Amino acid sequence: MKGRRIDLGEEEKETKKGSKKVTPPSVEEKKPVSSADEFLASVGINVTPKPANGKKNGIQSLNPSAPVKIVVDELVTWKKTKKEAEAEIATREATIIDYVQPIQEKDGFAGDYQKSYYVPGAKETVTFVSADKFTPPKDEDIPVLQDALGDRFSEFLKKETTISLKSGVLSDPKLLEELRTALPDFGKFFDATQRWVVLDGFDKKRFSLPKRIFDKVVDIIKQAKPSLR
Repeated sequence: MKGRRIDLGEEEKETKKGSKKVTPPSVEEKKPVSSADEFLASVGINVTPKPANGKKNGIQSLNPSAPVKIVVDELVTWKKTKKEAEAEIATREATIIDYVQPIQEKDGFAGDYQKSYYVPGAKETVTFVSADKFTPPKDEDIPVLQDALGDRFSEFLKKETTISLKSGVLSDPKLLEELRTALPDFGKFFDATQRWVVLDGFDKKRFSLPKRIFDKVVDIIKQAKPSLR
């Protein structure tokens, strides 16, 4: 916080000369906060008011002009078409992915791992792009992975800790006041959770494992679906 600097030596000189007496600024007493919005404002966080909710029940039916009615009908038709198209796309994507993944696995074990492949059709070409993203293993799966990976376990996984504010703190004026003024008891306001995360580069490094270990590991740690562009 910026403020005027007061040099005590100069203050004393001015006072003796009778030119000016400097008085310290009064300290404004903080008012207790009673809501989450007040708490956020008091610690310097801007609060944007939420728009008022509309009607809960009794939705009003409009009577649009003929051109708008045509657009409404077209929108519903296109939404149905989109849903059908997405189902067709998913089926064809699965066929291409099933074709590419064994090739990617073969290349990986041969020491030539590729994230991307061009897959040409008779007229068009799509690009298969795999992601270095995997589902985090559950705690009950860790002993299996530790046994499978042995000394190399730390190359593939680590434990990550996240901390979050307990639910109810922002709605309790008493806790808000305590949180704003001091935080001596950290555990009063926060919950700590832990989860296992896969390290970057796992998609390539997993191919350095023996095939039988590879199969056991990837059966637990699922890779995110690749995209087709």
